[in-house]
Amino acid sequence: MVAELKYEISQNAYIKLVLHALKHKTTAVNGVLLGRVNPQNENVVEIIDSVPLFHSNLALLPPLEIALIMVEEHYGSQGLGIVGYFHANERFDDLELGIVAKNIGDHICRYFPQAALLLLDNKKLEALPKGKDQSPMMQLYIRDASKNWKLAGPDGGSRLVIKEPVANVVLLDYISSEKWQDVVDFDDHLDNIKKDWLNPELFKVIVNLSMIKRLCLTMRVLMGHEFMISLTISPQKGIICHFHQEVILDMDQEVTLSALLTAFVLLRAVDVLMKMKHQEDPQLDLPKMWAINIVTEP
Repeated sequence: MVAELKYEISQNAYIKLVLHALKHKTTAVNGVLLGRVNPQNENVVEIIDSVPLFHSNLALLPPLEIALIMVEEHYGSQGLGIVGYFHANERFDDLELGIVAKNIGDHICRYFPQAALLLLDNKKLEALPKGKDQSPMMQLYIRDASKNWKLAGPDGGSRLVIKEPVANVVLLDYISSEKWQDVVDFDDHLDNIKKDWLNPELFKVIVNLSMIKRLCLTMRVLMGHEFMISLTISPQKGIICHFHQEVILDMDQEVTLSALLTAFVLLRAVDVLMKMKHQEDPQLDLPKMWAINIVTEP
């Protein structure tokens, strides 16, 4: 029996697409998914990045062809290709996969037969602040043997997972800060070539002394312990969280706000577990000082 194909989308790729849809709430929007088949597991497609395409005239072929050529040229040098398509309908209550989405999905399938088609689920997105849903705010469609697009599973998302479990927490933070205003798509780029469709600044955070002080104060209140942060910022990799042993959260490019939040959530989880353990064993010595060392090597 052939194993079912699964799709793993990165936090940044996922959030970028949702923010793009939120920026243009009254129009349909689309985008493409960039990734590869997992080298260690051929039954997993890794969606590593995404590119917002258009928020007007989605069906026009010439700008779509230009966009796809530019996307393929840029990401091909990184060993990535177009592995799927994202679509958000114009109407809030519309969960039907339209002809434009199907046609673009069919085109991508010619070059990547395992392509995923993601459709934004506005109802799930609306309910996100009220719950603790960790699943994607999207429905997954795949092509069957008859080359028809069908919902993957009863909820359209069981075979689609987000790589980082805290992605929806970070998404809510970006929504509350109206980060969607900063998203640039190909429509924006064609109107003004100074606007970068790669959105290189979207997930960057400027770290300064006042910010570090605020983070320390916030974490002290949240965790009930003194909290120390040691930061060394450089362009390459890594967050190392020190708590009895090193826990490494890998990063591809730069230290981002979402990565910082991931580290904080990790330490908060450890804190809760330690307190639970302490209730079982009152003699357990809980640490009074917590520390995060955020270290990147050149």
